[in-house]
Amino acid sequence: REMLTQWRSIGELLRSMHFPPRIEAGIEAREALMRCNAATLIEAARQKARDLPRREPIVPAREPLEAALERLPFSLTKDQRGAIGAILDDLQKDRPMRHLLTGDVGSGKTICYLAAVAALAHAGRRSVVILPNTVLAQQVFREFKTFFPDLSGRAHLCLGGKKAAPQGEPRVLIGTSALLHRKDLVRDVDLAVIDEQQRFSTAQRAG
Repeated sequence: REMLTQWRSIGELLRSMHFPPRIEAGIEAREALMRCNAATLIEAARQKARDLPRREPIVPAREPLEAALERLPFSLTKDQRGAIGAILDDLQKDRPMRHLLTGDVGSGKTICYLAAVAALAHAGRRSVVILPNTVLAQQVFREFKTFFPDLSGRAHLCLGGKKAAPQGEPRVLIGTSALLHRKDLVRDVDLAVIDEQQRFSTAQRAG
């Protein structure tokens, strides 16, 4: 930690290394980073996590979710169950959380985040799922209603140009980036999912 005192953060150190004001500063930053051990970097990440604002913990409804997962026409893998469990566990903490689901095409990422969305919907919470295009949004909307038919009446599909208000108070909003312009719909959302986030800008992901 003492090696990083002249930099306010790891990010600042990296900027000094890659874009140094002078060559000597870049060399110094590189040597400092090389001397840093894993514990230093982990502690910096933990400190950043501690600095995040607190929020109300969310208790997902695990029992109805598990019943729905048992009715799926396929069996979840160990990795899928682990990913779902990790998301639900973090939702119960008093800190905002971010998860990155990675996997090959067709490996089953969608059911992982839809399971978390369903668990929150059963608990009376609201979620939004944003996809990069209309075709994918419609596909995921159909899958959600198929996998969780008892929640199909609480789900709403929002596409560009479709301004119709949903019936009642939807707990699950699925759509394209058009949702980012529907502040009337996405207010007080407890979980936001961005599918294929590389297709969205930094501002869209943060918004």
